Amino acid sequence: MKYEFTCRSSFFDAIELIGEEGLRQSVIVNHDDLSIIPANEDVSEMVYNLLDTAGLIEVRDDYEHDQFRTDAEADADVLASAGMGTDEDYEHNSCDEGY
Repeated sequence: MKYEFTCRSSFFDAIELIGEEGLRQSVIVNHDDLSIIPANEDVSEMVYNLLDTAGLIEVRDDYEHDQFRTDAEADADVLASAGMGTDEDYEHNSCDEGY
């Protein structure tokens, strides 16, 4: 995993923490794009835990959002469009329909 930083101070704080933990030789530090690349998965997990504890993990929100507030709302929309909606969805909300 590659850890990228948008803030130089966070990047240098991360490098300092990694050095203090004795992991500096186990990561590649790229000053050009402010990134840190651990040598393997074990080191990556240690670096992640270290940076997360220090509050230096930057969460990236790369996925596209839909118009739904919750998964349940999205599921209800799918079921309604498949003909599994409530009577209110199909304007059958009157009690006097004669059945």
